[in-house]
Amino acid sequence: MSHHIHINPDYNYRVEFRRINNPSLEFNSGQMTIVLPKGAKPDDVIQKYKSWIEQVHSSIQCALEVAKKMNLENRAQPQFRQLVWQLAEKYSVELGVNFYKIYFKKMDKKWASCGTDGNLTFNTLMKRLPENLIEYVVFHEITHRKEMNHGKYFWRIVSNKYPAHKRMEMNLFVYWLLVKGGASQD
Repeated sequence: MSHHIHINPDYNYRVEFRRINNPSLEFNSGQMTIVLPKGAKPDDVIQKYKSWIEQVHSSIQCALEVAKKMNLENRAQPQFRQLVWQLAEKYSVELGVNFYKIYFKKMDKKWASCGTDGNLTFNTLMKRLPENLIEYVVFHEITHRKEMNHGKYFWRIVSNKYPAHKRMEMNLFVYWLLVKGGASQD
């Protein structure tokens, strides 16, 4: 069950209740959703996390403005797959790791994933990204073959190759908004 609430006169959010421990925010197709633990009282949770919600809202609004100025690539799926395979092979040699299989599928919540079984999965929507961001995502996933979590060791490896990885992550977020339809282009 979901309903809408107002944080302040400018913010209208959808509220969903799920089996979770902590509140979270989701932004899909131009709509912000506050996800709350089942049984939580929306007014109490909203009041407690109001400044955090407003900060996230502001960040998303800034990202949406940036996204309006960006363009999506028009790369064909076969070229995208070939690029990902070449990069995965290159980075696996560079990092001294291996992977088992690469899968491609449309994903709703992330650009890619790495399973403990050595399988890599890449979102087919990545074909719309600039090549430097595709390179970054592939390197990020291959790095997970060395370190599965996003701890200090993982980020040390990533930052050695991509010192500006925080900017890359922000660009991926902006492109996510653009690809998923949260930002309309002029």
